[in-house]
Amino acid sequence: MSTQPQPENSFFRMPPEWAPHEATWLSWPHNRDTWPGCFDGIEPAMARVAAALARTEDVYVNVRDAEHEAHVRRLLDPLLPPERLRCFRIPTNDAWVRDHGPIFVARGRRDGLLALDFEYNAWGGKYPPYDLDRAAAARMAEALGVRRRAYDMVLEGGSIDV
Repeated sequence: MSTQPQPENSFFRMPPEWAPHEATWLSWPHNRDTWPGCFDGIEPAMARVAAALARTEDVYVNVRDAEHEAHVRRLLDPLLPPERLRCFRIPTNDAWVRDHGPIFVARGRRDGLLALDFEYNAWGGKYPPYDLDRAAAARMAEALGVRRRAYDMVLEGGSIDV
């Protein structure tokens, strides 16, 4: 048995996608350049996703500012119980939160959460600008009051599966 001290992040694990969790986090779509010719259908589709999620968990949504939050709330209020929706004024360049958001790992309940914040480069610089997306993970961790560990390595959360 080793008596060596364990690193700060030892015993954290990334729960599988199907594990119970507190909320699902979305970045609300707003960049029409990402959705050429089909943006009008994107928001209603995202609203249906949010409504489906809200049946069993909270829905956290990144919005650009107060005006954008009011717009998103107008779309979601008829579909979600108000206690299930929480908006965060964390502006993004696009809606790919699974890629630009933090990867939450756990050690027990909420007090054991750690936000892993990897570099984000919009699929190798393919979709500039991405400065707001790159900053989103740190702001999301701060908004929840969760410890964050930054890594100087590109890893988009949607590229891994647990």
